[in-house]
Amino acid sequence: MNREEEKQTLRKVYAQRRALLQSAEKDAQICRKFLSLFSEERNFFVYCAFRTEVATEEIIRALQNKGACVCVPKLSGKEMFAVPLSGNTAFNRFGISEPISGADTHVDVAAVPLLAVDEEGYRLGYGGGYYDRYFQTHPHVFRVGLCYAGQAVETPLPRESTDIPLHAIVTEEGVRFFPQRLDSENPFGV
Repeated sequence: MNREEEKQTLRKVYAQRRALLQSAEKDAQICRKFLSLFSEERNFFVYCAFRTEVATEEIIRALQNKGACVCVPKLSGKEMFAVPLSGNTAFNRFGISEPISGADTHVDVAAVPLLAVDEEGYRLGYGGGYYDRYFQTHPHVFRVGLCYAGQAVETPLPRESTDIPLHAIVTEEGVRFFPQRLDSENPFGV
């Protein structure tokens, strides 16, 4: 089995696992824990939940109520942009809601979906590479995975040289930072 076949098999396994872990109660706990991480208003990049991903509607609403700028992903070809969530949205080719128009906007924090995450902060996504390409061109963004505790795995996930690891994850059980990803320039003091 080659690396891509291995990843496809893992995606199926972890998608099924996530579906079994999903619950509105856990989503609410994750939302509260994520929001408690950031005391100052900032610019956020938050995914629009799809399938069995951790729900983000309440996170988006709470951040907007605080006066924060909330951007969501907008796809253009193979690229993804952080576009402010204001105005009309439409479903993209994957069936995910995104703004109809808008420009890429500077963000400080990104809430990232995932199927699994390993001990070093590497995530297994759907295989499109959108987040990795985005983070390659926006390295300053603090990357936080939103997931259920059962999505964290001890075994290293297969990775490519282009994969960008997370700084932290938020689960219903708490926040876990990946110290090897944090440095003295980290603006969040963690």
